[in-house]
Amino acid sequence: MKVRELARKYRVRRSLVYSILSELESMKGIDFTRKNGFYSLSYEEAKLVENVLKKRGYSASEGGIAS
Repeated sequence: MKVRELARKYRVRRSLVYSILSELESMKGIDFTRKNGFYSLSYEEAKLVENVLKKRGYSASEGGIAS
């Protein structure tokens, strides 16, 4: 999963996702997968970031068009 996909799913800016990744790397010592300088998150890595987003009060969008 890409950072853009996570940001779109939770309707947040990419910078928030990048700051969470940076925080997890520096504080928890987790190394995330990078390809050509970009993050390419595995299912487990994406779940870690999603858990942090949920703890901060963000929820995944339902999808579809809002009425």
